[in-house]
Amino acid sequence: MIGPRKAISIVLGVALVGAGLLGFGYMQFHVIEPVSIKLWLIPITILAAGAAILWEISKIPSETISLSVRRPSGRRQAGEKGR
Repeated sequence: MIGPRKAISIVLGVALVGAGLLGFGYMQFHVIEPVSIKLWLIPITILAAGAAILWEISKIPSETISLSVRRPSGRRQAGEKGR
């Protein structure tokens, strides 16, 4: 089961990739006059942001997001005294 943070990140990443592709397609096929490179950077940046989000999410296993961090039983935190 995936956690809510991962689900939100997946939806956001897919939405950004889709918006970037739509913007890129619009610029490629529907704009007739030459367009400045500054305007090309908008859909490319949106696409890259979505791809980066999906890339980071794909590297994180599902279990690590929802589980709390546990330290090994032999280690003590700062300030703990030995027995």
